[in-house]
Amino acid sequence: AVASLNEYLLAKGQRRKVSIISRSAAIRNLHDIMILLGLGADALNPYLLWEVAADFADEDHSWQQVMSNTIQVLQKGMEKVMSTMGIHELGGYGRIFSAIGLSAELVEIFQTTSFCSSKKSGLTFTQLEEMGRHRYARATGGEKQKIHREPPRNPKVGKVLRQAALGSSDYLTMGRELEQAALEMPTGIRHLLDFRNKSPKRKLRLEEVNISVGGHAMPLLIAAMSFGSQGENSFRTYAGAAKAANIICINGEGGEIPDMLGQYRTNRGQQIASGRFGVSMEFLNSADFLEIKIGQGAKPGEGGHLPGSKVTAMVAAARHCKTGTTLISPANHHDIYSIEDLAQIITELKTANPTARVSVKIPVTSGVGTIAVGIAKAGADIVNLSGFEGGTGAAREHAKRHVGLPVEIGVFHAHHALLEAGLRAEVEIWADGGIRSGADVLKMILLGANRVGLGTAALMGIGCISCRRCHLDRCPRGISTQLGTSIEAEARGVKGFRPRDITVEVENLARMLNAIGDEIRHHLAEMSQKRLQDLVGRTDLLVQNRMNNRLDV
Repeated sequence: AVASLNEYLLAKGQRRKVSIISRSAAIRNLHDIMILLGLGADALNPYLLWEVAADFADEDHSWQQVMSNTIQVLQKGMEKVMSTMGIHELGGYGRIFSAIGLSAELVEIFQTTSFCSSKKSGLTFTQLEEMGRHRYARATGGEKQKIHREPPRNPKVGKVLRQAALGSSDYLTMGRELEQAALEMPTGIRHLLDFRNKSPKRKLRLEEVNISVGGHAMPLLIAAMSFGSQGENSFRTYAGAAKAANIICINGEGGEIPDMLGQYRTNRGQQIASGRFGVSMEFLNSADFLEIKIGQGAKPGEGGHLPGSKVTAMVAAARHCKTGTTLISPANHHDIYSIEDLAQIITELKTANPTARVSVKIPVTSGVGTIAVGIAKAGADIVNLSGFEGGTGAAREHAKRHVGLPVEIGVFHAHHALLEAGLRAEVEIWADGGIRSGADVLKMILLGANRVGLGTAALMGIGCISCRRCHLDRCPRGISTQLGTSIEAEARGVKGFRPRDITVEVENLARMLNAIGDEIRHHLAEMSQKRLQDLVGRTDLLVQNRMNNRLDV
């Protein structure tokens, strides 16, 4: 209604003469508020939200205080959303969002980009009405019930990957169980796709299949995780396992542990982000890959945040800062405001380390194809695309749920934009964001990627139980915490603390990575395809077999 009325008034030349005020019980959160403001509303009255907030008043908190706190939180949220887009005033906020899977009738009304839509699929008015009636029935039913429950996918997937890491299951068992989890609890566009030609006349043996790329054994990389966000043992484990499996491990913004500098050169990437923590000439010359992080998929438009409790003496030394200081990276680089600025930084990095290949990491957003072409023209060797499913221990819930786009969309559009510009052969495309299996990796390559990053999956390989305490420095598995001993953990009230043994976990993680590699070989062998890199962008080998009425992939 807001979008239609706004467009009608614009067409009649009357928009500036009236205000649009939306009063609705359907406005439930910050996301709803920002969408309505972007569609044209001048003011909102989410009356049910106010009623629910007022119900939290008690003897210690008056309803006036509760309402004031609620309004302040929403205002801060609005300011945060606008600041990530570089918008200073609410009047400058418009339809800067995009959608996935809207029907043609809704696309026409919202006039915003919608991916995976067609005339035969997508969310319709009829379905919106059904959803509204369902919510109303739940709200007036007398008993509190959740509209939607998130399935426990990560704990289940984590157990499967950990079993493969420990050698308790082989790659076939791991692949089957991960495929079953994807069928039961799909989270990405890739889970709607299957491989074509799985029954050729002659299947190949695994040893006949070549999945190497650029001197590395597999098209895998361990996605950027910093020392500080990760504990010392887990941080060392990722680098050691990448070397053992002969893949790449990217070090997230946060400097390097001094004795690790140069130890993993051909299997190491060093990240330069907006805070420039730990960056020096020695740091830049310690690896064959240098990555400029513009943003990450889990929180586009936001910088990093490391709580002071995680900044130990060792972390502070690596980051060149003071112990106990909360470290916040700016949302954007202070010296990159254009493609020309980016080209200058790339030139400087290649001057500092002439043998390094330079990657530019960006979140997947609308217009990603044009951005990828600009990055290639700026002289980068790699375009690294990060999808919204990417894990992080330091992002707002709103950002994790409502910001960014799936990596599948980014890879497809970047690949084709680079092809049209005649630049595809000049750069590699890397991709990450929720990837868990060999099948996931292969689907990303068929969509256009050269290599695929694993972040959360690497944590799961060394024992992560998805307890979501990364940002609290209270990880009971000793992975995303600076707690080093059981005594330290007890003092902080962390129960069941189990520090990681570097030697053991390097072997475990390398075993899991090799199992994923074998799963990729298995799929290629069944398709009678000998060389993986020949299949980059071969979308003809993918077919959509599920949810065709909702998305047109």
